[in-house]
Amino acid sequence: MQVRAMFSEKQPNYRYMPINDNMADVFIYKFIEEVKNEEDNTTQFVHDMNEFRVNISEITEDMIKENPMKYLTYNPDKSNILLEERISALEDAVLEMAGVIYNG
Repeated sequence: MQVRAMFSEKQPNYRYMPINDNMADVFIYKFIEEVKNEEDNTTQFVHDMNEFRVNISEITEDMIKENPMKYLTYNPDKSNILLEERISALEDAVLEMAGVIYNG
């Protein structure tokens, strides 16, 4: 989902961050403007941005790099998540909670 965000530094056009062998978090940034704060003499950088998680075999970093703005409004359809991926994610969450309960 595209949102407007402010940062203390100008952002790159994108960030593609693999989180495991199958998935990556993607951040798309479109620079809008610089805003000066006269009170504390700081500059904020306003960007439109989008973030989403993708299967790295479906959307590669090269695809993002080729045209990041194509993905500024990208919204992955959550209903296309494979049942196996959902079960795996649920198993991981249960094991993590069990570790907190038994080690806590």
